[in-house]
Amino acid sequence: MFGFSILHFRFCKIMAVLHIFLFCTSLHAAELPDPLENIEFITKPAAQGSWLPAGPVPKKFDWMELTSGEWLKGELNTLYNKKIEFDSDELGLLTLDWEDIKQIRGHQLHSVYLENGAIVVGVLSIANGKLVVTKGETVLEFDRTHIISFAQGEAKESNYWSGRVTLGFNLRKGNTDQLDYSGKANIKRRTARSRMNLDYIGTISQTENIETINNHRLSGHHDVFVTRNFYYTPVFGEYFTDPFSNIKHQLSIGVGLGYQVIDTTETDWSITAGPAYQTTQFETVEAGVDSNESTLALAAGTNFKTELSKTIDFKINYNFKFLDKASGGYTHHAIFALETELYKSLDIDISFVWDRIEDPKTAADGSIPEKNDYRFIFGLGLDF
Repeated sequence: MFGFSILHFRFCKIMAVLHIFLFCTSLHAAELPDPLENIEFITKPAAQGSWLPAGPVPKKFDWMELTSGEWLKGELNTLYNKKIEFDSDELGLLTLDWEDIKQIRGHQLHSVYLENGAIVVGVLSIANGKLVVTKGETVLEFDRTHIISFAQGEAKESNYWSGRVTLGFNLRKGNTDQLDYSGKANIKRRTARSRMNLDYIGTISQTENIETINNHRLSGHHDVFVTRNFYYTPVFGEYFTDPFSNIKHQLSIGVGLGYQVIDTTETDWSITAGPAYQTTQFETVEAGVDSNESTLALAAGTNFKTELSKTIDFKINYNFKFLDKASGGYTHHAIFALETELYKSLDIDISFVWDRIEDPKTAADGSIPEKNDYRFIFGLGLDF
């Protein structure tokens, strides 16, 4: 009960910070121009069917040809993060690399998100490096490289969102009574021209009904792409609490610039940096020392993800800040994760977390928290 009440209290504070972050990003999104106003790379209308090589004619099904020459019949669902989701009549739901698709012949409406932020809706066909979108008598032709993603049906908000939740739990009874539970969550909203990312990680541990760990971190950023690789971050923020590191509340917010270093089917790597402002309320301090510190900071980070195999992903999330000494000096938060697919959207998640505060604040009793905190998280992850 004690652990639950603490978790509920922390959760309420985290949700308050989340609402502020979402409000800021919604204000920025409201100022963005309508991407449909400028579809600058549309070429001349194509003669429907004249550009397609020989192959099956779509009537009741979608058809997709692989670079190996094999044809698949079924239902074309989505293209996201360079992965095609295709529901084959014989093989079931398939996830294939975008680079392995030679041509597509659709029969139903799809919303296609293009590099300059435009969204076009129609029946799509892809071959010979070209995308042709047909709706009624309108036929539009684009270069295949301009495609960011597409989804079945008309453009709608639910197509932009995805997420992942990981839960870990450990219970020991007998000579030692111990309860550990941890959680990770990630929520993304991705369009052709922007992405919003929210991350949560937290751990609570009790031994003999005495709390020994209680930390929570909620972070988020909103990126707007200027080109396929370069983007700016009008707002990023983080809330952190860890009484055992002598941090009662810590809130930082900033702006930044970023670059997508690698964006392939197997590997995704981006870097971001920019100025930030941080305010910290410490749990306890020595007599005569201010329990609140605020400072400007330089924040930077990198996110790296790669496929080690078809079922195993490796991820690195590393963020650091340079602050004044009173606020902790150099600090970083790093997560190294290995995700192994069990069944469809269910994974085993093994994460190593490393938090460091170069100059931790001395507590009222004269004790100094350790500079480094390490922990492993073992849990089950669910993608949605």
